Amino acid sequence: MTFRQLFNKNSVFIFMFVFLIACGSNKSKNFIDENTDVSSSNEEDNVVNVQELPQAVVKVLPLGDSITQGGSGFVSYRRDLWFLLKNAGYIIDFVGSQSEYHGEVTDNLKDFDQDHEGHWAWEAGELDSRLEDWLDDYQADIVLLHAGTNDFDRGQSNGSTIQELTSIIDKLRKNNSAVIILLAKIIPMKSKDTRAINERIEVLAEAESTKKSPIVLVDQHEGYEPLVDNHDNYHPNTLGESKIAKKWFENLVPFLEK
Repeated sequence: MTFRQLFNKNSVFIFMFVFLIACGSNKSKNFIDENTDVSSSNEEDNVVNVQELPQAVVKVLPLGDSITQGGSGFVSYRRDLWFLLKNAGYIIDFVGSQSEYHGEVTDNLKDFDQDHEGHWAWEAGELDSRLEDWLDDYQADIVLLHAGTNDFDRGQSNGSTIQELTSIIDKLRKNNSAVIILLAKIIPMKSKDTRAINERIEVLAEAESTKKSPIVLVDQHEGYEPLVDNHDNYHPNTLGESKIAKKWFENLVPFLEK
């Protein structure tokens, strides 16, 4: 047998040997691919912990008069409420066309979401007349409505105030048919007994509440002492603001946890 014949013969064997090794390697790779449990690692990559999902931001509209706006050195209940919600872990976006106060409020008290729809000295009818324009720019999930104080103080009839509050509710629902409305009994005044208007507000809340758009009566009157909690006839001082905020907070939480 010549060297050439021997080389050709060995080349065939070498080729076959290399081919078999290559096939075995691919087969081993396929075996690993098909039988190695990698699903757990892939699933872990794709699974998102529910607790890590971003919480939906709830849009809350503080709506009312000077008690909502704040001013003359007092920042309103909104600051205390904001921090109660924040410290409890709730993500809230206050909405409204306003971010100003009536008179001076120190900058160190403006460390929270400033948006609101509080209007100094406004009656319920004035709020009602402008509400649709404001609602063109935002939609609230929950409304904190404290209105009627100026109406009552200026001798407006309770019946007309209730009609205006009813119209406000209708407009809020036109903007969001599932809006949740927290309707306040107004805080007491030093000079006048507000129980009569508050009784009418209570009847209104019960009559207008629906399953889709509930109205929750928030009794801001009970437990509020105007001689202690107001800095003038009907504007809350720091203690009064804290009391109002806690009442709002207690009635907000059940809706935030659903």
